[in-house]
Amino acid sequence: PPHELGIPGGNLTPLPDLVTYKQVYAQHAGTQDYVDLLTLIELALQLPDAAFVESIVEIVRVDDVLVYLAVMAVIQNQDHIKKNYYLYRDPAAKDCRWEVWPWDLDLSFGRLWTAEKQVLDDEIFHDADPWVGVNKGHAFYNQLYDRLLHVPKWRTRYLQFITKLLQYPFTEAFIQDRLDHAVCQMTPDLLADANKRSDNTDYLARVAEIGAFVKKRRAFLENLLEKEAIRAAE
Repeated sequence: PPHELGIPGGNLTPLPDLVTYKQVYAQHAGTQDYVDLLTLIELALQLPDAAFVESIVEIVRVDDVLVYLAVMAVIQNQDHIKKNYYLYRDPAAKDCRWEVWPWDLDLSFGRLWTAEKQVLDDEIFHDADPWVGVNKGHAFYNQLYDRLLHVPKWRTRYLQFITKLLQYPFTEAFIQDRLDHAVCQMTPDLLADANKRSDNTDYLARVAEIGAFVKKRRAFLENLLEKEAIRAAE
């Protein structure tokens, strides 16, 4: 969405009119009447809890969305709540429910937007909230994610998907193998790139930050999962 519409942004809450919808949500295919999107946002996501749980599975590929959210939590991408994602459905497909596709993952694997330095902050964070997207009384949330994660069975399912990702492939060994391969393939071009933010001396240290993030993020999430298990057993 344009900067002036960053609140609420594309967080799947109702907007005042069709003109605003077209400014916030760029539709790339299909008819441009926005009926499908309006049905999702203004009808399905506004239902009372019991009706929502019963009907949303007919409209949204809930399990797939929970997998998507689990992956975003594990790699610590928080830049997808109000923008930087695709909503997709194929009306002609056998399964024509909505799904979510990732886009623009630069603020992940330790990088976060900060008020001081915005997207250029070089500090590596590992303890960002995996419940990002849930409405906590401020503007940074997504209505679909909030409704899904307030349903106990889907909250549990979300945590199960995170657990599976920590078992594989989000392990230090798996990530390091991919890093080594990427470094082998890209280093000659990266060393010759005069426009990169890091200099050649700093480059490999920046690569090492990714492995360090994976280790710390895994420990943070494992601790969170343990607390969630204790809370569920009480």
